[in-house]
Amino acid sequence: MDALLIALVAGLMAEVGARTQVTAHGLGQHFKPRRTVILALIAVVLISLTVAAVGGLLVAQPMNPNARSLMMGLALAFAGFGQLRRIKPLPDMVGKRAIPTSVMQLGAAHIADGSPFIAFAIAARSENAFLTVLGSAIAVLVLCLPSILIPEEAHRPHILLRLRRVGAAALIVWGVWTILAALQLI
Repeated sequence: MDALLIALVAGLMAEVGARTQVTAHGLGQHFKPRRTVILALIAVVLISLTVAAVGGLLVAQPMNPNARSLMMGLALAFAGFGQLRRIKPLPDMVGKRAIPTSVMQLGAAHIADGSPFIAFAIAARSENAFLTVLGSAIAVLVLCLPSILIPEEAHRPHILLRLRRVGAAALIVWGVWTILAALQLI
């Protein structure tokens, strides 16, 4: 249960207003019907998080618990600092096909947001890949699915920017605290 809760909370903080959510919104506005974008999002999220969590299990055995906690703290801090970066606008999608464009854009955005690295570190620390993937996937999908379905005029980027900053601060503090605890400095 520890893996599920940590993955869910960290995933929500790392993904709110992040590239994946903004990209999903942009793709949802451009491509109709939106189910293509939704299916691409689900596929990208499940594949990337599963690969990350299984990778975390593979490296967990030779590492001691403090090293695993240090890795998780670094993943959280990196995701927090990533939330402080500016998001580039989507490239022009005129004339592009929905499925390959959605998969490539969402895949790049999802990996850049740091959720797979967080899932990797949480799975390594907790040694539970299933609950890690479940928590992380719920977080990403809860934030991104409504973003695809929201019409352009109802989209509020200024609210997402504020939430992003709050999530960034929380992730950085959580990450630094975890790093200091892993190094036994606190």
